[in-house]
Amino acid sequence: MVDYTSIAHWTEFARLLECGCFDAIFLADVIRPYDTYAGNRDATLICAGHLPINDPMLLVPAMAAATEHLGFGLTSSIMQYHPFSFARLFSTLDHLSKGRVAWNIVTSFTQSAARNFGCVIYRPTMSATRWPLPDGPYAPGRGRLRSEYPHQDD
Repeated sequence: MVDYTSIAHWTEFARLLECGCFDAIFLADVIRPYDTYAGNRDATLICAGHLPINDPMLLVPAMAAATEHLGFGLTSSIMQYHPFSFARLFSTLDHLSKGRVAWNIVTSFTQSAARNFGCVIYRPTMSATRWPLPDGPYAPGRGRLRSEYPHQDD
């Protein structure tokens, strides 16, 4: 079993990818165990699907310090941080990695994820054609991007 809690594992992995001439690594993040199958998280826990979960924001600086050219894409839900806090964190990652980070913007879709942050999501269906918000599931993400990148066009 890989020791996912060891910083040495992550820095060695980053070096291995760079030696293999990989351009980048994508670190997907989930902010809760998936609980949509059968209405609970049992399948996720039994099969270790997306578990264990480390925060990519904490892995990237170590991996970037161990490499020179490897890029890092990481997921962060708009629900996880206040816009100012996120902009500050990501700006720091950008500086520490010398511009080698990219943000995979997600809006999150489960009630369990929302509960982790004291929120409730009203989403009766995952169908964009029947979504309760006018812009579908991505409306919250568009609003967040406008607050963090006010001079960019949609």
